[in-house]
Amino acid sequence: MMQAVAAFSDSHRYDDRKTYKAAWAEWLTHPQIAEMLTAEVARLHDCGYNGDVAEKLFKSGRYYFRVKQPKQPDQPKQPDQTQTQTQKKRERYVMMSRALLNLMDDHIDRGVRSNDAYTPANGFVDFCIAQNAMLKAEIARLTALNNVTNVNEKMKKTYKNRYFIRMKSVAQPK
Repeated sequence: MMQAVAAFSDSHRYDDRKTYKAAWAEWLTHPQIAEMLTAEVARLHDCGYNGDVAEKLFKSGRYYFRVKQPKQPDQPKQPDQTQTQTQKKRERYVMMSRALLNLMDDHIDRGVRSNDAYTPANGFVDFCIAQNAMLKAEIARLTALNNVTNVNEKMKKTYKNRYFIRMKSVAQPK
């Protein structure tokens, strides 16, 4: 049955949704397919499946088999030209110093406890003012590594991520 569904899906690969559904309904009426479907329904009901088998096969064909490309093991895989040009090499992750991360966590905790209207954006501005010397040292360290392209964005993103992680851990019941 799965081979028949795969063959049907492949032959209707480029059909729009309505055309595909109409062709599916017509395909199910063919005597050979109807016989296979009846056998498949009986087999699946014996295995304990109580759902609509025809609908399940339709979804499998429409969403799984239709988009698969057959594999050809004899030929080496050649990357698509557009894929190679747009694909960038992943940069090595550079972690911020543990001391700065601890300062961020403390600042977030104090800000949340003292102010109900505390936002990560306002908190980050306040953090930059309060920890100016530490931030300058961290910027110099990250710039010296030559891996970080935009240090200010990295710090802002790190602060906001730590804020949301802290809020998520506070909100979860223990």
